[in-house]
Amino acid sequence: MKKFLGFIFAGLAGGLIVLLGYHFIDTNEAEPQTVVEKPILTPVTSRTEIASSVDLTIAAEKTMPTVVHIKAAESTDKAKQRYLENRRQRYNDPFRFFFSEPFRGPKVGYGSGVIIHKDGYIVTNDHVIEFADRFEITMNDKSTYDATIVGRDPDVDLAVLKIESDEKFDYIQIGDSDNVKIGEWVLAVGNPFDLTSTVTAGIVSAKGRSNIIERENAIEDFIQTDAVVNKGNSGGALVDANGSLIGINTAIASPDGLYAGYAFAIPVNIARQVVEDIIEGRAPKVNTGNTDGRPYIGFELEPLNADISSYYDLASDYGLLVYKLDNGGPADNAGVKIGDIIIAVNSNKVETTNDFLKELDSTNEGNLELIINREGDIMKINIPI
Repeated sequence: MKKFLGFIFAGLAGGLIVLLGYHFIDTNEAEPQTVVEKPILTPVTSRTEIASSVDLTIAAEKTMPTVVHIKAAESTDKAKQRYLENRRQRYNDPFRFFFSEPFRGPKVGYGSGVIIHKDGYIVTNDHVIEFADRFEITMNDKSTYDATIVGRDPDVDLAVLKIESDEKFDYIQIGDSDNVKIGEWVLAVGNPFDLTSTVTAGIVSAKGRSNIIERENAIEDFIQTDAVVNKGNSGGALVDANGSLIGINTAIASPDGLYAGYAFAIPVNIARQVVEDIIEGRAPKVNTGNTDGRPYIGFELEPLNADISSYYDLASDYGLLVYKLDNGGPADNAGVKIGDIIIAVNSNKVETTNDFLKELDSTNEGNLELIINREGDIMKINIPI
């Protein structure tokens, strides 16, 4: 009997162990397992892929016929005149007097230009043509024309030529450079080295760039782009994706004279005013008897910033401080005083001397309207020009 009961207890114990084991296994299988998923990395869209989504072909087709190659040459007479002028200057230089400089003959230079009117008016950079008195224009279709100079504005580095022909020409559509946005796709179109038009694409990297060209009295408010621009492209077109002109390619920042990623264009809104003045005879900015071609105002200005304003406890932390005033000059006669801070000109805020020069050049006649902060009092002063 005892032996029988032992078998029963042994059987019950074994069954219990089996049940507990089965329950343990079943519970483990029922528990959800955590699955660690690897992050899905999406490749960044390349610049080439982005470019393919922006159709620049129409802009290129519209622009190329309007961009020309310019051969600027100096006649023998002009070259001799230049040589004699340099020689006279040498006599006034005690060091250069002892060194002879042989006559090297006429200069020849090359650049690009943009046809802006059906009658054959071409805008280009002044530095492309400043030395020359003979101009040959080569179109995109290889046809050639002679051209004459209409006028120059060295301060803005712009000049206007006119093709000597009664034909009507394709001309570029003028855009609005004030509406250009950083990151916007643009084309740089030039006509260098008689290669017909060349087109490079890039984006607008910055606006309002200054202190790029070391030139006294220069107006600099450049559009910066990374579109490739090299020698021979000066004076060419910078256009938006619609083929509208937004700038005149002018300079590159480079340690060796070749493209290094930074190119600069004169905004078309500045160029338009200058070109209109030249064509209409209002802006003969060379040989006028005035060294910079601008109306005489009679003061000198210093840009302000917060540090300067704080140090001198000035009434404004921006604007242009009048630190020198010519006695009896236009500004003095109009009531401007030393210590005045010009904060706006012609209702436009000014923070740099370049801002002031732009407003001065856009005022053809009448009054230059200054908004002045004089020790905290805001007043308006008009200077006749």
